[in-house]
Amino acid sequence: KKKKKSNDDGEDDDDDGDDNDEKAVPKAKRYELIVTITPAGAGPAEKKNGPPPATARIPLEHLSDDLEHAQGLMRVFRKEGTKLKQLMVLKHGTVMVVTAKPLLIQAHKRNELPSKADSITEGALIPGYVSAVKDFGVFVRFLGHLTALAPRNSLSNAFVSSPRRLFRWGQSVLCHVKAKNTQDDGGEGGTR
Repeated sequence: KKKKKSNDDGEDDDDDGDDNDEKAVPKAKRYELIVTITPAGAGPAEKKNGPPPATARIPLEHLSDDLEHAQGLMRVFRKEGTKLKQLMVLKHGTVMVVTAKPLLIQAHKRNELPSKADSITEGALIPGYVSAVKDFGVFVRFLGHLTALAPRNSLSNAFVSSPRRLFRWGQSVLCHVKAKNTQDDGGEGGTR
């Protein structure tokens, strides 16, 4: 595993064209691990004859549900050869994006982490992570490109003048689904 300061130009590398607030995190503070993925339980024969290992990246914020804990884990995991036991793929591509967030991994194991809008029911409580923070609300991502908008007036029981004071990119959150919209987005849908 290698610690790496993100060297991109600040643009979101997703192909979906959404405005991800990862770029709002100062470059000096954006770190990630580049990891090699091998199948769990694969012995030397399977590793030799099987498909080549995949490369993935884990943004610092995806090492844990708690940012301070994630920063401590980054110091531990930056040593090459460190093994991470449980990871979950968030995005497939040339370089996969994976997470080690226990909230997301446990929800996925219980089949409670949606990847399509039609699997969401109104009233559900669903774990996700903040993919963008705007003045009008917070976008929460689940699996794949499924994203929900939590409008500013739904973020708290108290008045929220600025969502940026309460939320940051990569933060783990629980969403209460009030309504869902599957129109005008090619069927991917969204929730609110």
